[in-house]
Amino acid sequence: MGRTAHQHTRWTPERIREADREPAEAAAEQRVVVAVEAATGQIVGVHVVHNYPHRREIGYIHDTSVPAAHRGHGLGLAMKAAMSRRIADERPDLERICTTTATVNTHMIGINLALGYETARTANWVETAAAGPAGRLAEQNR
Repeated sequence: MGRTAHQHTRWTPERIREADREPAEAAAEQRVVVAVEAATGQIVGVHVVHNYPHRREIGYIHDTSVPAAHRGHGLGLAMKAAMSRRIADERPDLERICTTTATVNTHMIGINLALGYETARTANWVETAAAGPAGRLAEQNR
């Protein structure tokens, strides 16, 4: 969302449990690649793909995340590439994988392009000052 006033989800333990329940309740298959720093045993990256029974031919990237201190070392690319190999082996019937990336996240866009992703559409989040209790008007343009 770039420099908009959009408020990102506040990830509390309860919200994480809720988000985990949603794909499970939809009977989604979930595949996860995790990067672990050998020296500390700390998780330094995660990549998650869901596949739903009603759209078996499509995988949906749920998350690709690398903490700021560990960015710039190729973890995002390595995790996405590992997932691509794994999912190709396990699900030869999968036709495509869909992802969304903020236009300001040029690093991840570069990773996606390097792995063969193609832009299907772009969306712009537009804001302007507006009267009313919220004080802001946000409109998504497709």
